[in-house]
Amino acid sequence: MNLPHYSKVFSNGNEQLQKGIETQHKLLLDLWEQDRAAPVEINVEPGYSGPTPFTQRPKVKFTSLNAVLFGPLSRGRTHITSTDPFQSPAVDPAYYAHPLDFETHVRGIKLSRRILRTPPLDTIYEGEYEPGNSTNVEGWTREFAASDNHVIGSLAMMPKELGGVVDTRMRMYGVENVRVVGALVVTFL
Repeated sequence: MNLPHYSKVFSNGNEQLQKGIETQHKLLLDLWEQDRAAPVEINVEPGYSGPTPFTQRPKVKFTSLNAVLFGPLSRGRTHITSTDPFQSPAVDPAYYAHPLDFETHVRGIKLSRRILRTPPLDTIYEGEYEPGNSTNVEGWTREFAASDNHVIGSLAMMPKELGGVVDTRMRMYGVENVRVVGALVVTFL
């Protein structure tokens, strides 16, 4: 895996940020290798959790297994589009920009399927609605993947020389009397 290549792609030409992203990637991959962090979270949700609107779903009871890409290596971008503070920024989540993210997510979905067909769950498993047994999991994943409400890291707490925006006392680099408090400073979960 070419960590310098992807950190350069995700850094928008900012050399400090490139170093920070490469450091994050190394840390995360080391945690996975040591089995101290999981790249995918598989959770059970009572009810339906998927892309099909209520009116188009079968009228049955659902239990959903969600494979959530928990530590993506991809990095999205947010850019100001106007001097008008009420104008929305341009947001590109860059889902699966790092190929390992897609591979990991698909394997998480396939693992969820295996879990459902393994005792004791196999005794109550009645079938798969989405993506569906005959569906191309890779294509379905690309079409329907979405964020899972853990928006973090847009103002990373890291050393400035690694592209950080906030120091350990929550002070924003280069700005007087501004502190940032919230999940924005968390580099990754």
